Amino acid sequence: KGWEGGGGSNVVEGYEASITVGQSQVTAASWLSDSSILVTLPPGVGKALPVHVTLAGQTGAAPPASLFSFAAPQVYAAVPPFAPPGGGVGITLLGQHFGSDPRPLLASVGPLSCSTTLWFSDSAAWCVTPPREQKGPAPVRVEVGGQSGALEGGFTYTAASPPFTFTTSFSPQELQTLASAGGKTRLEEFREWLQGALALRELAQVYVTKVEEVLLNRRRGSDHRRVGGVGSRIRMLALGSQDDPEGHEEAMAVLGSLVQRGASAFATSPLPIQRVHVPGEAEVEWGQTGSVNGGGEASESGGGGGE
Repeated sequence: KGWEGGGGSNVVEGYEASITVGQSQVTAASWLSDSSILVTLPPGVGKALPVHVTLAGQTGAAPPASLFSFAAPQVYAAVPPFAPPGGGVGITLLGQHFGSDPRPLLASVGPLSCSTTLWFSDSAAWCVTPPREQKGPAPVRVEVGGQSGALEGGFTYTAASPPFTFTTSFSPQELQTLASAGGKTRLEEFREWLQGALALRELAQVYVTKVEEVLLNRRRGSDHRRVGGVGSRIRMLALGSQDDPEGHEEAMAVLGSLVQRGASAFATSPLPIQRVHVPGEAEVEWGQTGSVNGGGEASESGGGGGE
């Protein structure tokens, strides 16, 4: 019999038709024949799901050979694709069929599960890498609804520099706003600028690990009047890769030389940098005029204190 009402209404000869796939209720269906119904499924995950059709108080179930499975997750990329063996670095996983809601999603790098995994969308998730003793490539795997997908060699444990930090007068919220051109945030533009300033090859890169809000206190004039403002401390790492294992050492050496050159080395930076801290180097501050300790003294308070 035809579906009365049409337009996705599940009604046959005055009876409400109930169609479920797993735990999902189908809300749009079209009658084709006495043996066929075309349904539009809501988003979902899982494999070997039972299919039931209920009409006029009677239910029919699909035989075991006709159980339904959603497409398994697939992983296309990990960003960044490498991090230090100590773990604890957040990476974004890109792919498809991760599900349509924040249901439990498991991610692993190598044989170990990530310490934290967050679902973003059907095509993106985020996880914190587990530690690993040896360096080298490792598969990245996502599991949801009893199905999994892996990208073999999609991640590499590699050498990394000690963390270094930059302090800017932009707040964390301002860092995440889009810049005037290119569709990138201010933080993304700064990371790319620093990548170029450090003359790193594409295989090695700098990576933002943490952004903290700090209170910038500036003393101006002979009376040392204090002018406050909210800024950010950007914690970063320089990473090598399997093909460029010494990239992090080169990055730290160049960064040290930039700091020695003073504020002029950061004149083209898309962010105003007031302070730089490089492990093994002197901690350097710049005043508003751009000279080292010139035009007033800059200091920080709050937001976790100094480095």
